[in-house]
Amino acid sequence: MIMFDVLSVLRLALAMVASTVSVVACVPLGDPQPRPVGLGRSADGRLQFMIVLCSGEQVTSFEVTDRGTGALLWKIADPVAATRSVQRVILGDSAGFRSIETPLRKKFPDNIEVGVRLSNGAPFATSFVQGEVPKELARTGRVLDYDRESVSADEFVDQIQGEYC
Repeated sequence: MIMFDVLSVLRLALAMVASTVSVVACVPLGDPQPRPVGLGRSADGRLQFMIVLCSGEQVTSFEVTDRGTGALLWKIADPVAATRSVQRVILGDSAGFRSIETPLRKKFPDNIEVGVRLSNGAPFATSFVQGEVPKELARTGRVLDYDRESVSADEFVDQIQGEYC
């Protein structure tokens, strides 16, 4: 009878430890989702990215990678001037940056990721398939948000500043 009680107590203790570990493993750390980059089209139809910054943040680099292979496709760095609260980057256009660390590759995969590095070292990124960004967004002032819904640039800024700043 004593053996049974000790064994029962051990099983109960193990079950409690397992439940505690599983509950702790489910607690989210940091932002619930990475901060998104707005996806749009420039006036000439090229991919355009909208980066919304919180107070005191500055972009130090912007890069595009192949999501399938991780290969770096384009990287620009060292902004010319202090970054405003919203920065737009057009794919292949290094205006506003002093350095092209990786020239834009000629062949471009459909599934890509854009990454932003901030002066405080914090990164954020958005992955997408190029076909998800409609050409009709050119000249509209609209971007796709995290949920890939078309919103005005002002709405996107309000979403990001409200959730991440």
